[in-house]
Amino acid sequence: MQALALLFSAGLYVLPLGIPLAVGEAKHKLRHEVADASKVFEKFPSAVAIFDQDLDGDLDCVTAVRTDLNPETHESTYIWILKGLNGNTPENITLHVKPGATPDTFSLTTGNDNANEQTADFLYTDYKDCLVVNIPYKNTEQCMLWVADARKDDIPQSCVDYYEDNCDTEKTAYVKDVCSSS
Repeated sequence: MQALALLFSAGLYVLPLGIPLAVGEAKHKLRHEVADASKVFEKFPSAVAIFDQDLDGDLDCVTAVRTDLNPETHESTYIWILKGLNGNTPENITLHVKPGATPDTFSLTTGNDNANEQTADFLYTDYKDCLVVNIPYKNTEQCMLWVADARKDDIPQSCVDYYEDNCDTEKTAYVKDVCSSS
């Protein structure tokens, strides 16, 4: 929350929600282990997106809920629940995910579209509170910070630090007052 307070005090806002935006370059200075996609799927049954990169607001207040996990193959199904803020249509997006060619990557398909498999990268995770992921969404790459649902209102500073270290732009996707009332 300290990072959010700093952004608010800096006066960096995106209308119409008054959501802060910070633009900079990824630093790539923090050291971390290579993430293990299989372990991420196991450790995160649900999550809330805190930051994303675009400015269109379609990912504001998005949550993800795992509905299936194969303990042997680690293939999982998540539902992204989009609230439909900022003039966007509410929708649920089904993502089928499985470990990729390297430990930190995963393959995903959307809905029943098995022909268009895409690849995403886990850039950081602590396997408990948060993960930073670069994931394709609507023909663009989204660098996102997701946190465990229990941490959405008390985001560890280390999670914010790793997001800022790996991602160029930071647009707040979760604001308690906005997301809890939608």
